[in-house]
Amino acid sequence: MADKIKKRITCIICPVGCSLTATGIKGNLVIEGNECNRGEKYARSEYTNPLRTLTGTVLIKEAILPRLPVRSENPIARQLFLRAAAELNRLVVTAPIKRGAVISEDLAGSGIRLLATRDLDKL
Repeated sequence: MADKIKKRITCIICPVGCSLTATGIKGNLVIEGNECNRGEKYARSEYTNPLRTLTGTVLIKEAILPRLPVRSENPIARQLFLRAAAELNRLVVTAPIKRGAVISEDLAGSGIRLLATRDLDKL
């Protein structure tokens, strides 16, 4: 009998929230429980390469607040989250910063940019 790797996934693509089961058998992926094709596509992505948008804060100097909220421009691979979070802890920027400013060009080696999500003026 082939090794099966089964993963339960709740689809977040639409309000239905289907409870999906993705089972990998000998290189094939079987998706069950989806009510639409979008759910199947989401489950395949979650099973093979789950992606998430990273949000957090970085230290900002000479600003009216001590931390600047940031987010990844696009979702990054979930396995990079700890490395990316550690990078956020090391980053320091200086005010003024405008919303949408690029804080890092290559977040945790993902090729994804880190962006400021608000304006912060200088003291």
